[in-house]
Amino acid sequence: MTEGKLARWLKKPGDAIAPGDVIAEIETDKAMMEVEAVDEGTLGEIKVPEGTEGVAVNAVHRDVDRWR
Repeated sequence: MTEGKLARWLKKPGDAIAPGDVIAEIETDKAMMEVEAVDEGTLGEIKVPEGTEGVAVNAVHRDVDRWR
């Protein structure tokens, strides 16, 4: 379960986030995985749209603009 489809974003650009907040869900062949924020700040531009295949589990935050 290293990659899957980005099922949906639970936060939108401009939303405040804190460590542990679930920001997205990735659907793998075995489970729906939650992606948690690891830092505090404001979510920037989302660069990976919902429905994108081949998204690495636990790496979605790298495809989002830097925390502001």
